[in-house]
Amino acid sequence: MKIESKLGLVDYDDDDNIEMIIRKCAVGRDDIWICGDSEYPCLAISVNGENAVVHYFSSKQDGHYQSIGNNDTDGTTEFLAGGEIWEAPNYIVVPLSSAIQCAKQFLISQERPSCIEWDKI
Repeated sequence: MKIESKLGLVDYDDDDNIEMIIRKCAVGRDDIWICGDSEYPCLAISVNGENAVVHYFSSKQDGHYQSIGNNDTDGTTEFLAGGEIWEAPNYIVVPLSSAIQCAKQFLISQERPSCIEWDKI
């Protein structure tokens, strides 16, 4: 598996390593991409401190899924997406710990993680 972030491109194979990488990236803002040997499936995690937004892409044709957060408040949280600041609506923001769980599940199965709720986009 590969993880690409502001730390560069890293090969990884254990969930302790992926948690450490995600936590380092969460200091400030970052856009993290996780995939196997091919482009799909992949998991994209936008992080900002203790907040995250998770996207799952199963294939180019199938569209993608976006996290549904437990935050019913109005407003937005700033993240990076493609190197640009993105104002994410708070209803899609999940705790960083949930995003880490998603990454750990994806590492094992490469399927859409079941630890959070999703909205197909």
